[in-house]
Amino acid sequence: MRQTSLVIEPNVGGHQAEYLLWIAKAWRDRDPVGRRLVIHAPAAVLHQRPELAELAAGSKMTLDPAPASPAAGSPLSNALALGRWDTLTEATERHGADRVLIQSLDHVLSPLATRRPLPARLGGILFRPTLHYPDLGSPPDSLAGWARHMAKTALTRAALRHPSLSDVFSLDPSAVPALARSARGQVHALPDPVSPEPPDQPPATVRERYGVQGGRALVVMAGTLDDRKGVHLLLRALATLDAPAVAQTAVLLAGRVAVDDRPAFERDLAAARAGGLPVLLHDDYLSPGALAALVAAADLLVLPYDRHVGSSGFLVRAAAAGTPVLTQRYGWMGHAVRTHGLGWTASPAHPETFAEALVGALEAAPPSAEAGASFVATHTVDAFAAPLLSFLAP
Repeated sequence: MRQTSLVIEPNVGGHQAEYLLWIAKAWRDRDPVGRRLVIHAPAAVLHQRPELAELAAGSKMTLDPAPASPAAGSPLSNALALGRWDTLTEATERHGADRVLIQSLDHVLSPLATRRPLPARLGGILFRPTLHYPDLGSPPDSLAGWARHMAKTALTRAALRHPSLSDVFSLDPSAVPALARSARGQVHALPDPVSPEPPDQPPATVRERYGVQGGRALVVMAGTLDDRKGVHLLLRALATLDAPAVAQTAVLLAGRVAVDDRPAFERDLAAARAGGLPVLLHDDYLSPGALAALVAAADLLVLPYDRHVGSSGFLVRAAAAGTPVLTQRYGWMGHAVRTHGLGWTASPAHPETFAEALVGALEAAPPSAEAGASFVATHTVDAFAAPLLSFLAP
């Protein structure tokens, strides 16, 4: 009798489609005997990577399109993520799955903590663990912050003891020891992989395309340009640059603008340009090859996330390209940059401080290429997919 492994992705955006594609390719290559794979994800995610449909055609793999999110429930049920859990259990029962991997374990911590039953062995990727952050030098910055930290830590520890949760995968390797002390099952470090798509243009062509003069240092922020990733904070820092820095720098913001307040974004953009700084905006989706080309062309990649929890694919992309980064001091990202010599850290919430760090980064000797190469040596797609396949197809 053929058994079924189910991968569930409830969300749209981020790296969801890429992760599904890499899992599907690894499944095809392994071709497990006596087992089929079902991928349950929003149609919008499945359509982002047409290769998924090609892989599923004629193979032991099924794509199961789903709504982008479950129907809204009561405030209590939404807070407890009961809709997401009901979606997970319904898909598990409908497909008769005995192994289920949820790509966003963070979104079902409450049902796990309250011991909601699941008729299958469960694994999941935990994107935003914070119980170890004080040990990384990133404690909460207020009494209210400490209260939230303690509540989330208690929730995480309770969720990790769910009897069906056998495998937890963390993109933050520094979290593994703390998670393992609370988990009933196994905890695995999961390397955030370098996307295999090569740059679609050489650096000189990228600079020429955007009109960056040869003598200027190119500072790049790429990907979705939204509030969470700190585009407003970067623009406010750029507005404080002095004349010598303005004369030697060009900034490229490349990616879909998705801010909550577009007029405020336009005002911040105008203020950053007011002193003559070339702040170039490419407000559109970028292909993986175009993103790789921008990172490789940059003299500095800025990741002005403020108190961002978890990893960032751009940190790994930059290390692979030998491009230094400037990012937050907080959390795993700041810890990784300092520990592995990938660039510089500063607080994006303080514009003058972040601007000073940006100027200092452009004036300093770049980090060694060996540091970046060492950091990404194990961050391959194969290294990412292998532990997930060991769970899905034992």
